[in-house]
Amino acid sequence: MRLLTVIVLMIFITSGLSTAWLAEDAFIVFRTVENFVSGNGLRWNVSERVQAYSCPLWVMLLAAFYWITGELYFCSLGSALLLSLVSLLLLVRAGGCSPGTVAAVAVLCCSKSYVEFSTSGLENPLSHALTGIFLSIYFTSRQSALSRLRLLTLTASLGALNRLDLIVIFFPGVAKAVWDCGLRMQTLLNVVLFSAPVLAWEGFSLFYYGFLFPNPFYAKLAPYYDGAAQGQVQQGLRYLANSLLWDPVTLPAIAVSAACLATWRASKAAWPVFGALLYLAYVVMIGGDFMSGRLLSVPLYTALFCLAACCKKKERAAVAFCAASLAVIVASFAPRSPLGAGLNFGSARFEGVSPDGIADERAIFYPVTGLLPVVTKRLNELLWVFPVRGADEILPTDLSRAWIQNLVSGGLRDRAMLERQVHTLHMIGIRPFLGGPNHHYIDPLGLSDPFLARLPPLTGARTGHRFRIIPSGYLESVTSGENRLKDRDLGEYYNRLRYIVSGGLFDRARLIEIVKMNLGYYRHLLHRSN
Repeated sequence: MRLLTVIVLMIFITSGLSTAWLAEDAFIVFRTVENFVSGNGLRWNVSERVQAYSCPLWVMLLAAFYWITGELYFCSLGSALLLSLVSLLLLVRAGGCSPGTVAAVAVLCCSKSYVEFSTSGLENPLSHALTGIFLSIYFTSRQSALSRLRLLTLTASLGALNRLDLIVIFFPGVAKAVWDCGLRMQTLLNVVLFSAPVLAWEGFSLFYYGFLFPNPFYAKLAPYYDGAAQGQVQQGLRYLANSLLWDPVTLPAIAVSAACLATWRASKAAWPVFGALLYLAYVVMIGGDFMSGRLLSVPLYTALFCLAACCKKKERAAVAFCAASLAVIVASFAPRSPLGAGLNFGSARFEGVSPDGIADERAIFYPVTGLLPVVTKRLNELLWVFPVRGADEILPTDLSRAWIQNLVSGGLRDRAMLERQVHTLHMIGIRPFLGGPNHHYIDPLGLSDPFLARLPPLTGARTGHRFRIIPSGYLESVTSGENRLKDRDLGEYYNRLRYIVSGGLFDRARLIEIVKMNLGYYRHLLHRSN
């Protein structure tokens, strides 16, 4: 059985290398990392303090690698694959070399969601590893109840620092640990103390950026206008339905794991599994995501980890092994399965975006950012062998050449500074990253623009892609540095917001504006101008 476990792990590593890619949103993080390491601040546009990313811990990790190596492509993919391997080893350690463990790892290898987002340049691999550490402490720690609570709280805090909504998954396990220690003042103080990483970040975010949450939160959920939640639940259900269609392994695996654990009355696993199911409900509530499967990898890993940890009896292992065999069979016939991925995987073979606006991001960007296409194209340029299709078909020729050159060889940190230019662009990943720090980009989706993020979006927008009408005079205001907005109310709101994101960091008046803005003191200016 130990040999079989090793074989399954090797299959995952092979699958990870063959499917490795970078999502376009990863370059939002890369641009921030480059600006930070280059001394321009922890920001996306260098002229304003805006948190355009939602994964601070992942940003810090990549910044450390970039500072050392001056390269992001291979560092991001390498660290992601390493973290994914760590998460699998933690699962194997908790479950032992049992049939249940082999079954869990095999299902993960068949999951489109898990395999694809084990790279992608996004924060998922770090979330998987932190979830694995959390569950290892939860299931295997032999320390006292108070020590276990401290470790669980600290790990949950780091997970929330990586992606804030992971609190939903970790909360039930921490609550169980609090209950085991007793509801005393000492217990609550320990929870607060060991939540220091995420609490410290929130304090920094409020002071530096002026807001507690990242800018995409305001752009995507738009809490500054009425009726923001209309249709969210329906879209969230469509997101799950899309996963069943494109990835017929992930959601059934979560359901089967939860059902098995309930049948076995595995009471200890009930809390983290409840967290995974609660996270699925949260995904539905927020309308899912525009990336198919992105928000499902962590609940899948959580459910399968619990299954492996509680599946050591022979009769239980037999059930898990049969379920895993079925998953392998289903994945083998699924068109988008990671088991059949290769150099020619891409949107030329598959529909890139569903009618519901949900995208198979890897199908779209793998020909451009995939590890195999990039390395093959680089070899083609150096050795003139291996004819390959890819970047030139999706990006303009001049951009694709710059892309390959800069992506593999680095050198982005030393690009020559040009005169400041302002652009309007709604795909704010690859092009702004290549554009360099002296280009200011206005994002009509509001993901990186603090002003547009707070304006009401157009109706019928995709989840995570809510276009705004750019107010008259806004482009001129950004270009000139002077307020030229035609609408008086919007002009006043812009002045207040601009002072927060661009004013003196320690100005007392700025700190007062931060308090007023977060308390909704100027919200009426947006409503009157709508």
